[in-house]
Amino acid sequence: MSKTINLAEARRKLLELTGQAFAGEAIIISRRGREIAVLIGIEEYRRLKALESQAEFIVTWDHALLDHKTCQGIQFVNPDQFTSLVERTP
Repeated sequence: MSKTINLAEARRKLLELTGQAFAGEAIIISRRGREIAVLIGIEEYRRLKALESQAEFIVTWDHALLDHKTCQGIQFVNPDQFTSLVERTP
């Protein structure tokens, strides 16, 4: 679940917002109507970084296989696509 808050309000409510982020809520921060940042809890950040590392490893591994011509017909996905696929997996 997420909510959007403008930057000026985020400055005033930082303590409250960090508590909400820690509880699992994503807070999107906007400036002049444009989304500029997201405040998330540390556990969510660590989960996303782990997914990013896994995606980079898989892409690197797939490229190594193709470089050695041991695999054909591999469909490559970028880290964002990989993350999307993993999030849909139960």
